[in-house]
Amino acid sequence: KKSPKSETVKSNRDLVQEWIDLDEVEAAYNAKSYATCFVAENLLRDYIKYVNLEKNVDEKNINKYKTKVDKAKKEAGIDYEIRQKTDGLYYADMTDLTDAIATPKEKSEHFGICMHAKKFKPLRDAVAHTGLLTDEAKMDLELNFTNIKERIVKKLDEFKVADTLIGKKED
Repeated sequence: KKSPKSETVKSNRDLVQEWIDLDEVEAAYNAKSYATCFVAENLLRDYIKYVNLEKNVDEKNINKYKTKVDKAKKEAGIDYEIRQKTDGLYYADMTDLTDAIATPKEKSEHFGICMHAKKFKPLRDAVAHTGLLTDEAKMDLELNFTNIKERIVKKLDEFKVADTLIGKKED
């Protein structure tokens, strides 16, 4: 004969397993959104490095975030490096990254790369804090990612044209 305690443990175990199963489904749903956020931010970093705009990234914000990360590591008793890439760009947020590459005109546009970064931030934050995005939010995230990607392509085209013109002047 089973004691009521063992049945409670089993039912609690089943309940916890149901939660895990549901959370795994939701995690799979959000995995693509997380990947989109990861790629978008790193795409901006790659562009910044490619065209040598690291000096345009707000060093004050980078140092502030590095301090926050170091404090959290210290409080957790972590003495090893947790990031593979530790230069300042990898501590810059989306706003810092887009501000570093945007022209003054783009910073004031309601449709420019800075606006896409502003729209991207709350969506990215929800994903980063394990929030399950609605279908509308996922579509918005994808649309903003596409716009950021296309802005980078356009900027690279402009950079290569300018680089070609500069190269021809030196000949």
